Amino acid sequence: MKRLISLIISLILALSIVMPSFAADDVSISLNLVNNDFKLNSLYIGEGQVTANEVAQKYKTVTIKVLSMDNERLVNVDQVDTDGNGDYRFQFKLPESARVGDYKIEVSALSKKETLDFTVVTGSNSSSNTSDKRDKSKNNSDEEEVEEIIINVPQNGEKKDNKKALSMGLEIMKDPKKHYSKETKADVIRQMTEIAGEELEDENQSVSAKREAIDQVVTAFDAYLEDDQVTFDDAMETMEHILKNTFKIENASKEVDSLGVLKTRNLDFIIEKTMEKATPEGMKLITKDPKNPGEFVLNQDNLKLTQKIVETKAKQFEATLNELGAGSAKVSRAVYVNMDSILDESLNINISSTNAQYLVENDTNMVINISDMSLTLDTQVLKKMSGDIQFSKEIIEDSQENKTASSTKGHKLKPVGSIYDLNITVDKNKINFDKFKPKFTFKLDELDIQDEDKELLSVYVQNEESGDWEIVRSRVEGLTITFETEHFSKYVVMKYEDQFEDCKEHWAGNIVQEAAAKGLVSGRSTEVFAPDASITRAEFVTMLINELGLEEEKISSFDDVSLNSWYSNVIANAQNISILDVNVGDFRPEEDITREEIAIMVAKLIEYKLGEEIAISQDKFIDQNELSDDGAIAIGKCREMNIINGYPDGSYKPQETATRAEAVTILLSISEY
Repeated sequence: MKRLISLIISLILALSIVMPSFAADDVSISLNLVNNDFKLNSLYIGEGQVTANEVAQKYKTVTIKVLSMDNERLVNVDQVDTDGNGDYRFQFKLPESARVGDYKIEVSALSKKETLDFTVVTGSNSSSNTSDKRDKSKNNSDEEEVEEIIINVPQNGEKKDNKKALSMGLEIMKDPKKHYSKETKADVIRQMTEIAGEELEDENQSVSAKREAIDQVVTAFDAYLEDDQVTFDDAMETMEHILKNTFKIENASKEVDSLGVLKTRNLDFIIEKTMEKATPEGMKLITKDPKNPGEFVLNQDNLKLTQKIVETKAKQFEATLNELGAGSAKVSRAVYVNMDSILDESLNINISSTNAQYLVENDTNMVINISDMSLTLDTQVLKKMSGDIQFSKEIIEDSQENKTASSTKGHKLKPVGSIYDLNITVDKNKINFDKFKPKFTFKLDELDIQDEDKELLSVYVQNEESGDWEIVRSRVEGLTITFETEHFSKYVVMKYEDQFEDCKEHWAGNIVQEAAAKGLVSGRSTEVFAPDASITRAEFVTMLINELGLEEEKISSFDDVSLNSWYSNVIANAQNISILDVNVGDFRPEEDITREEIAIMVAKLIEYKLGEEIAISQDKFIDQNELSDDGAIAIGKCREMNIINGYPDGSYKPQETATRAEAVTILLSISEY
């Protein structure tokens, strides 16, 4: 008996040497969810690795618990063993009683515990059968309406009314009262792409009609992506139809024309919007900071997992574009941090230098979506901010400041939203941005704005010294307005309500008002614009430089441009980027500009903005022989880009002086590029 006890003791001692024990601090457990969607009926798959002192732990038992965050109720439990590399993998489904909301996975092994939060965002369960049946009945009714509208397109004789079909299709996609399935919406877009493709190939269609067809398809696609049920794969499949049927990208011309530029711009938009779906819904990328109440921090593990998912989908996207003939198109990587449910008027988000550096190293941008706005930090901006980043937003509602914001420097301005106090610091210090700046987007969808008023909206920033509101270069796109800034202060969206007295009955009245709203032009006084007056060469160049937003200090080499003149710097900036009709000698800044000189400068400006040479239209004006060689080429390029039009009799009158109204009309056409 003694020998048996002695043998057992020896065996225990031997095992204690072979099987060392670890303190919890020595153990590390990684935990990731590999799901692309987070729904009630999804099969959830998780994986990770167990290490101790950086050594993989083979064949260890791992306990997995899934709990609801609201009451810590256990909804699933399982045990698995690690493999020969210390890796483990598990899967589970939520029970039928589960609801949309927050959940937590708790993994434990070797006395160490690790947790991962995730959010179930959509799905159905047994308690909602009645509602589902009602919605399904509603869906069926709507689907029949879609079939009637799209398939039975109204006929004009034997020819389909393509314009009406596209308009109807777009109405279907944008109607918030309808409850179409994502399959029906995708079918509507597929049919719209084919109809738009016919329009683009019709030689009898005008360029403006073809541009409208492209815009309608892209707008419908944007509305389609607003459906939470639409996945990345859904978006990819629908996107392929657009590129094949409407853009016909595999047969695209290499020359740069107005339609080609529009397709390129919309392709970039389609890529960006599709990639928003690459970030898995429900992936909890941001959590409340336990150390600082009221502040939020990024979840590092989930950020890394999301970036890997985004990278995989971006490569898939690039392969698809290559197969479609788009060449070596580069798909921008971006992680979308969705905080739409956060309605706090004050918000503070902290991004650690480690997380920022990880995104920079993996060439991935970050977009933070909040309920009423978004912030985009691309890798160039993140690289500039080497340290812990703090972003804060505070909404100033119904304050005296908001009420008095309606008048500044004599302009009538009406606030259409709240005032935002925005700030970004690095290690709690202010930072100066140069070429690359943070991008903010304010959402307009919940504001009372008419479609015809959108072009009169701009973002304004408050001058902290004078209290005046100064216009910021911004762009309205759909139901958003976007701007970049390096200056952090109070911002607000306002509608420009001024109109020059001498433009109210003028043919260019609305055009002049829109240009003034964008800060591109100013009048001779607050009431006089003088639309039919001539415009000098210096005044026109000033318009061009305002449109570009160039403010660098430069010195002109022209003999007749004095350093003390009001136009010295704008002419120097224009000369520096080679958009003028002359480069040396005299510029003649105070002479009236001719219509031919305008065409030459505009053609150069468009090529500067696009970075490519424009194709030359073969259409001719009846007075083409009055043009110089340079003027004829410039006119051909401007006509190809749909910027310059002649008179009703088919002439251009190149040697006549241009009016201020004509110059502003051309300026707004340029701003589309």
